Amino acid sequence: DLHSFPTRRSSDLSFYDGLWSSRFYTTRGAVGYEHHFKEQGTLQVNAYVESQVFNYMPERDANGNMIVPDKQHNSLIGVEARLTPLTFNEFHIGGAVGYNTFYQKYIHAAPFNNEKPSELQLWVKANALYDISNELHVGLDLHGNTASYSFDTFDTYNSLTFTPHFDITNKQVDLRVGMHLHANYGFQTKLRLAPDVRLRYHASSNIDLFAGATGGEVRNEFRHFAQMSPYWSYNNQQQMEHQFDIVRVNAGMDWCLGQGLYARLMAGYDVSKDRAELYEATHLTTANGSLFYVNVGLDYQPSDVWGFDVKTQMNGWATKADENIVGDVLAWRPILDIRANAHYEVLRGLQLGADYMLQTFSHDDTHLYNRPVTNNLGASATYTLPLPDITTGSKLSFYLRGDNLFNRHYDAYMGYRAQSITFLAGVALTF
Repeated sequence: DLHSFPTRRSSDLSFYDGLWSSRFYTTRGAVGYEHHFKEQGTLQVNAYVESQVFNYMPERDANGNMIVPDKQHNSLIGVEARLTPLTFNEFHIGGAVGYNTFYQKYIHAAPFNNEKPSELQLWVKANALYDISNELHVGLDLHGNTASYSFDTFDTYNSLTFTPHFDITNKQVDLRVGMHLHANYGFQTKLRLAPDVRLRYHASSNIDLFAGATGGEVRNEFRHFAQMSPYWSYNNQQQMEHQFDIVRVNAGMDWCLGQGLYARLMAGYDVSKDRAELYEATHLTTANGSLFYVNVGLDYQPSDVWGFDVKTQMNGWATKADENIVGDVLAWRPILDIRANAHYEVLRGLQLGADYMLQTFSHDDTHLYNRPVTNNLGASATYTLPLPDITTGSKLSFYLRGDNLFNRHYDAYMGYRAQSITFLAGVALTF
């Protein structure tokens, strides 16, 4: 797929101006196992391996020398085991343990003396709940995480969170009142607090009111950076602190309008420290910031044959980043975000689907790069054939999907154009 990019310039480099063939290949394999104990509880074990191989848009310095490699290879591995709660009279106990790695094969503008970025994480979760009565409960949640890195200049980053909470559950009210007690040690030694309060009030048979005030850590890990953009790179040798949401407040209403039609109206405000941001398309930084948003959703599922849903969110982003990059820092975040999905079963086993996404971004002449509007229409067709002779629930599915059917020029990631009209066909066997 050939793209023509306008030149983007900063003080020390210029981006390639011309035709460029983009390639991005993702391969993922996963396996899962579930065991149901005779008395109670379930053990779930899941593992996956993912490979991302892609090429960068050519990037050269003022002398015409290539300053990034022409390709990249990310490897991701994850293993986790989860135990659903076991009940001993009034006590309920559950937990999970996991392992994640992220590895990059090639160096992208790295200042780490040819060290290749890699990150290894070990994490554990545990929860305990005690029933004071049928409606009153008290509990404690634990979440621990340790991350180590390939860079000699990076320290091990350890996090530990305790969340004591008190719950009330009855026919009219679901209430949780708790507090996150969060500690970091290793790279940073800090002790911080964040609320964990959630309320849902069943106002009537078709209206629920809800509100909440939560917070806590969002890890600025390599996997998080890759979700922001697989072309991320450190711009200096400073290790980044994890994002900490001081508070995330929201309030809204869920309304059942009858016969499978549901509506949601919600507004919220988040205040964050050390939020990960992108500038100059791929460089990473952290900055304190906030977000005010309004979300409206509609979901209509009148039958198993057809249905649709639409979600619209308006975002008001703010940041306290360095004034020299503040505009570019928010240029990758959507202001208006609309997503819609629809499906229709034409005949037994044959289902047609369509999806649409519209995103707008801030534009300014001072930006090094203005991200274009995302305007994507996709469509799919799936035919499923049951295979009862193999095992119960076995099936063979054939599918066809088209993407970017409007053939629009937009960014799949900040600074990296999406493919033009794309078709994908495949087969899936479940047994």
